[in-house]
Amino acid sequence: MNEPLESDWKKFRTMLPVWRERYLAEKNPRIAAVLTETNQTPTDRFWRAERWIVKEARTLQRCFDDIRRSTMRVRLVEMRGAGVIRREDLNEFSQELQNQVFHDLIQEEGWQPVRNLRNAPADDEARQAE
Repeated sequence: MNEPLESDWKKFRTMLPVWRERYLAEKNPRIAAVLTETNQTPTDRFWRAERWIVKEARTLQRCFDDIRRSTMRVRLVEMRGAGVIRREDLNEFSQELQNQVFHDLIQEEGWQPVRNLRNAPADDEARQAE
């Protein structure tokens, strides 16, 4: 597979902090809600929140660590699978890269990104974090 285009690489580096902050802006309130639930003891809330934080930290590490041009496609596929990016986030990128991230790369190389939990019910997400 060819090295990513220079224009895609530049856009990617520019968008990383935007995507990370958007992802955390969606996740942080859910974690905060766990800490304020009244149907659990403070200890239970603390440990449940800790599990969520560890889970999200792993997602962030998988998606945002080891950022190199040679790993850009892999990071984008990971971000797609984790719900960090959406198809429209790549509208300004080359069509080739869009196809690789949202179709070709997964089929050709056998990538299996993490199931997208963005639209899953909060209870389902909580069970998975536990």
